Amino acid sequence: MSTDARTIWIRRTILMLVIGLLVAVPVTLLVRSGSGADRAPAPDVQTPSLGKIEVDRALEVTFRLPKGWRSKREGSVLGLRSGDGTTGITISAPGPAGDAEELRTAVLADLRSSFERFQVTKQFKRKIGGLKGHLATIDASRAKQGPSSLLVGTAAGKEKAYLVVVSSAGKEPTDSLVEAQAVLNEIELKG
Repeated sequence: MSTDARTIWIRRTILMLVIGLLVAVPVTLLVRSGSGADRAPAPDVQTPSLGKIEVDRALEVTFRLPKGWRSKREGSVLGLRSGDGTTGITISAPGPAGDAEELRTAVLADLRSSFERFQVTKQFKRKIGGLKGHLATIDASRAKQGPSSLLVGTAAGKEKAYLVVVSSAGKEPTDSLVEAQAVLNEIELKG
């Protein structure tokens, strides 16, 4: 197998792992919540406090999590999950920095094929983890799992192209989604 073919397969595998982790959020929500009525955020949303700085040396990422959140490494993907299982963040670096734009296009195409309904609602440039990046907000759904809200971000570091994906089950904001925003604001991508 050529180096280019191997690289493509590695990237595809990482993308499918990220998509697989995204599928787990809505499934977990269905199993845990029932109607979902108990997930509404408190009227007075406050910035959640975050724990100590954690480091993923392989990805060259630092992050802080709210109480109840967990981090888990699956292969080359770092998964961060809310305590209630409704919101997840995945971080990976599946290619060299020069491939960040290609990565964004490939991820959006792969996600589009993974959902029955898929709509990019907004695309914009914004810093992600201290790096210049591109973000896309997405409304998507599958018949058996209901709606999902996604935020897909790519950024080019010194050496790595980063992929950061936030997935939240449902369309209504939750406390976990507010916590995810706080986590995103603190992430540092250094590779």
